[in-house]
Amino acid sequence: MDEQRSEPMTMEKPDREMIEKYGKYDSNWAEEKMKENARVGDVGYSFTGDLAEQVYQRIALTNGVSFAELKRTFPEEFDADDGRTMHNPDYPNIIFWINITEELINALSFLLSEKLITMDPANPMVYTIDGAILDMPLVKRPYKYKHPHWLPVTFSSTILK
Repeated sequence: MDEQRSEPMTMEKPDREMIEKYGKYDSNWAEEKMKENARVGDVGYSFTGDLAEQVYQRIALTNGVSFAELKRTFPEEFDADDGRTMHNPDYPNIIFWINITEELINALSFLLSEKLITMDPANPMVYTIDGAILDMPLVKRPYKYKHPHWLPVTFSSTILK
């Protein structure tokens, strides 16, 4: 499936045509447009800095970000040849996501340890809507499962709530 990327959004004041299309300009106009685009999967925004900074910027843009949304934003960090599994350290068979780069795991772990983001259990329907699910049984409770079980999660910023 070929993905088409739009040009990054600019923060310039909108012209008359943009006002007619999107509504009256105010100080939150650009931020609201980026959030609106992010909700439909086309972020249209260039993230800067190292991977942890970019991931934080994406999560802060729209709280409740799933791994499926991160995969659309950072496809090079997923389906890696040496892909790793992000799992619960106390329960290694409780899986958050598979086939991701060590760099992404480190970035998310850093953001979580610094309490810049939270990771919250999510309804599997979130992933169905976002277009990516893991083919494994769902976690029902904290338990030392013998086989891998999936715990769907979303990420939110702790600062910009």
